[in-house]
Amino acid sequence: MQPWLLRIPAPGVGEIAISSYFFWMLLGCVLAVEIAVREARRSGESPRAILRLSGLAILGGLVGARVLHVVAVAPGAYLADPLRLLRVWEGGMVFYGGFLGGLAVVFAWSRLHGPSFGRLGDVFAAPLMMGLAFGRIGCLSAGCC
Repeated sequence: MQPWLLRIPAPGVGEIAISSYFFWMLLGCVLAVEIAVREARRSGESPRAILRLSGLAILGGLVGARVLHVVAVAPGAYLADPLRLLRVWEGGMVFYGGFLGGLAVVFAWSRLHGPSFGRLGDVFAAPLMMGLAFGRIGCLSAGCC
């Protein structure tokens, strides 16, 4: 268990720290997007559109993960201190909220821009598992699993 991957003293600022969870989650997202773009190229979808959709799905996933944590895990703490909602570095993401947030974005994209939801599901199936795997490694590194 190594919650902090890197801690660098910064004069005047204090400390710059990168958490293991953030590093593994970021690496998982980058690799997942790369796989999605390759799969798009292979299956005849537009790699540029899949790249855009990937960024939006990641944002939707982050928002969904945070919202579900707030609603399901600790609503009282966030009602008492609403600014705590913005302090994501203190933790508070729920995988299935992230999955639902990303899924909602992909569904909306399919309705607005054309490729069927099933076809997009085929493009994103393997990248989703890549992101989940690296997220679990990050969770284990942080000691929360």
